[in-house]
Order: sequence, then structure tokens, then C-alpha cells
Amino acid sequence: MDDGYISTCSRILGEVLEGEIKPWNHQLETWRALREHAGEKVVVLKAPTASGKTEAATIPYFYQATSGDWFLAPGLIYVLPNKTLLFSQLKRLRSIRERLGLKGKISVVADIGGIYPEKTFLFGDIVLTTLDAFAYGLFAKRTFLVSEDETLGKTLFPSGNIATSYLIFDEVQIYQDEAYYIPRILGKLLMFLHNAGVPIVVMTATLPKVLEETLLGDVAPNIEIIVQEKSRRGCVEVSLEPLKGGINILEAAKDRRFLGDILANHNRILLCCNTVRRAVELYRYIVSNRDVEESGYKVMLLHSKFINNTRRSREAQLERFREKLKKSMRELRLIVIATQVIESGVDFSFDCVLTELCPIDALIQRIGRCSRSEGEKGDALIFSIPNPKPYGKDVITKTRRILLDYEDRIAEALNRLEISQELLDRVYTDLPPLTDYAARRYSETLKTLSALSPNIDPLYYNPQVRLDPYITVIFIETFSGEEMICVDSMRIIEENHFNVEYHGRDLEKYPFLNIHGRAVEVEKISRDNSKICIEVRYVDRIYPGKTYILNPEAYDRDTGLRI
Repeated sequence: MDDGYISTCSRILGEVLEGEIKPWNHQLETWRALREHAGEKVVVLKAPTASGKTEAATIPYFYQATSGDWFLAPGLIYVLPNKTLLFSQLKRLRSIRERLGLKGKISVVADIGGIYPEKTFLFGDIVLTTLDAFAYGLFAKRTFLVSEDETLGKTLFPSGNIATSYLIFDEVQIYQDEAYYIPRILGKLLMFLHNAGVPIVVMTATLPKVLEETLLGDVAPNIEIIVQEKSRRGCVEVSLEPLKGGINILEAAKDRRFLGDILANHNRILLCCNTVRRAVELYRYIVSNRDVEESGYKVMLLHSKFINNTRRSREAQLERFREKLKKSMRELRLIVIATQVIESGVDFSFDCVLTELCPIDALIQRIGRCSRSEGEKGDALIFSIPNPKPYGKDVITKTRRILLDYEDRIAEALNRLEISQELLDRVYTDLPPLTDYAARRYSETLKTLSALSPNIDPLYYNPQVRLDPYITVIFIETFSGEEMICVDSMRIIEENHFNVEYHGRDLEKYPFLNIHGRAVEVEKISRDNSKICIEVRYVDRIYPGKTYILNPEAYDRDTGLRI
């Protein structure tokens, strides 16, 4: 083992975890695997939450920068499943860079595509990106040809950056959509990149066998590193009594005795709902509750239907609370009501989690928000739900049965990978078949992948990374119907937009887009001197991939999109 690596690893861990920390076994094993087999085998790291996976995968790159031994690649591209995780890791990696004295030597940037003012097209020393931006960069779909005479250099720039980078795919279990469409696509991408000799690490905390085979079946042999030791986190006592009694989370909150008991015994409380509608309803009740107010709790709502600026500012506020808790605010009283966005990327330790029933992997992630620091003790309660949506009925039914059959093992799954693996494999047993539509999209995407070359014509192919399309909406608070909107900077647009699921062409399905009986579609965004101009037109139909202006009256800054 290289003494320089151990020294660098210990230094980084000591800075991050505040103390003299020796590398864990899986961090050393990851180093060995990359040192000996990078580009030849895919390294698969399986570890519970709070076990140092990020450091295991990124320290080898930082070692290159501190030692001058560039054995991996000149660039690192870190692929994450959502923007919450991305911006959390961005801050983390920038902090490590600065503590190592590398701020002027290596760049750490984000590239999430879409309406984002700082797109790098995957160029930088360390680039954090989403799967969509990564894949469409590889497919030469991140830029558009202006004319038939334009060269392909600009279009192929992102794929060139990918070819010369070390790749990390983190939290891959989150791509587990109901049809397993994204895992199928990601599996083929991994195969393509592996065959090209690109160094790859795949990381996960919870991975059912059926998902693992879909992702990694085509890249064998790979190197699998499994964390055997218990992660450094606290203890959680899990109760299924509300689920057994058919009690939903709003009913429980309205029970003064129950809520009073929760408030009396916990300072940092998380309530997880499966839908934005229920989260907002619960939030409104909690903020109006006199007992909550008199107990001095701060109350926060977090879900996916907030504009980017609001969502990021609230996530950043949680981060500030976490830092203050380390110092003096041990009596901080906080209640967070959230949806699935809390399951990953929010590094905050609650001492009580109340969650609706959800798929077993999501449930482990939610309960994993409790007692994240060593020595802490907390409680988790699981509640009944009125219907399975947005999840499939089958996976919810199986999860409920597994919870009742293995009640005494749920808390252990947070710390012991073999137990979480067993529970996952009992819920997820078969690869679901693709629908005809999904099969067509999958076939078209594979055609694009098989045709990749420096001579590819990106206009000819139509790959699709995600099966469920979406639309983008922009919130302009002062919008009153004009056909040209001018703002001071592109960042204003980026901070005031979010994505919404696509539900068909009928405007009636999107009441929040209805402005004087029609929808307002963004036709063009351009720069005019110091202003950014948004040209719009009124339309009667909604189409996926398009951008629309939100009816200002349909958005509330406190609770988000009115649903």
C-alpha cells in the first residue's frame, strides 16, 4: 500500500470528520482496485449510508493532484441522480479541495444542463453532473448544430471530456424506476464506457440483485467491495404500530396526545410524505398548531415543486443548522415536512422520523436520516397510506408484508448491508417487462449508443434516458401577459424554474399554466445588451420537453406550487 495515499487519505478524513482518522478497509480496497485495475474492471462499492463512500472514490483523484502521480485520468466526472445530491457533494468536494491547498490548481464545477447559466459541457478537473446531462453529452445531444456546414467539434466536446476522465456513478439505486427503464439504459452506458477502457466506480447503499444484474450484467468481471464493518452511526428504534393500526400521518399529527409526546421527547423531527399534496396539507396543520409554536420549533417544508432558489436555500439552511449543532445549538428545535427529496443528499441528523409507507429501499433511506452520528439515539415510526401512488401497488404490498414479517430487522438494515440486501431481494424479485412504448424508446437509445463515433450525426438519432417526460416551468412573479419578458441575468431564470411531470397535451391537466385560458410557451431566450429576453407565445396544447411560464397566482413562496 502506497504510504503517500494513506497519508493523503488520513489527512482528508481528518479534515472532514474532525480528528485523526485512519482509512477504513473499504477505502483502502477501493484504492488498491483502482491502482491495479482502473480501466480494466469496474469497481463496485457497496456500503451503508454514512460509511465514507464518497471519500473512498474521490481521494484517489485528490491524491493525483497532491502527488503528481496521474495514474487514473486528468479529469473526474461525478454522476449523481438528482440536483439535491449534486449540490451537496459539490460543496463537500470544494471543501476538501480547499483544505488540501488545491483551490488554485484544480477546478470543481457543476454541469446540470437545462436552464443553468454555468454549463461547462462536462469540462473541468472535477465535474459534478446528472445522468441526463452526462448521457446526452455522450450521445452528442448537449448542443445543437446551427447549420449543415457546422463541424461536429462543438457537439462532440462533452463526449471527448468523458473519454479522458475517471467516472463515478453514485447512489445508483435511486434510478430504480417502476419499469427499470433507466437501469437498463445505464447498464448499457456502463458497458460501452467499460469497453472503451474508461476508469469507473459504481457506488450504492442499497442494491437489489435484480437491479445489480441489470446495471452490471454486461460489464463482468468487476471488482466488488462490500463494507462488512458496522457504519459509524447511532441507533434507531423502529415502530410499526401506526402502520398496523391503519393510522395515517395526518391523523397522528392531529392527535394532541400523540403529537405532544413527540414534541416532548424530540428536538429534530422529520415527517415524510409520498406526495406534495399531503406534505403541504401536513405543513399547514403543523405551522398553525399552537403546541408547536409554543414549544419554539422552527418548521420547514421541502419538496420538488419549489423554484430552485427556494429549494436550495432551504437545503442550505439545513446545512447551516447542522454546522451549528456541532458547536452549540444542541437544543435546536426543528420540524421538517418533506417528500422523497429528503431521501438522499440532505446530510442532517434527526432524532425522530415519521414516514408514510413507501418502497423498502426508499424506507431505509428515510429512516437513515435518523441518528446519523455515532452515539445518537432516535425513533422512527411508519404510517399507513390512503393509496400507493406515486408508487406501484405491487411494490407497496410486498414492502408492507416484509416489514410485518421482519419487524425486528428493519433497524439493523441501516448498519448491516447483508440485512438490507435480504429485505430488498424479497421485495424486488423480477425484472419487469417493458411496455411497447418503452421498448421502442429503449431500442432507439441502443441504436444511438451503437453508432457512437467521431462522425455521428446527432440530428439523426433520438435517444431517451428517462421514460417519463417532463416540462419546465418558470415563475415570473410580475408576469402580466406580455409577449416579451426581460430580466437582468440568466441566473434569475435558473433560480426561478423547476420541472413538472408531463401528463398529456390537454391544458386542463395543468391548471397552474392556465393564463387567460391558454398556456404561455417560451419560444426563445436571448441576450439584448445587458438584459436576458424571453420571447413567449400563447398555445392551447402542452408538449414534453417544452418550457412554460407559470401563472403567478398558482405559486406560493411558502408552500410552492398550488396543487
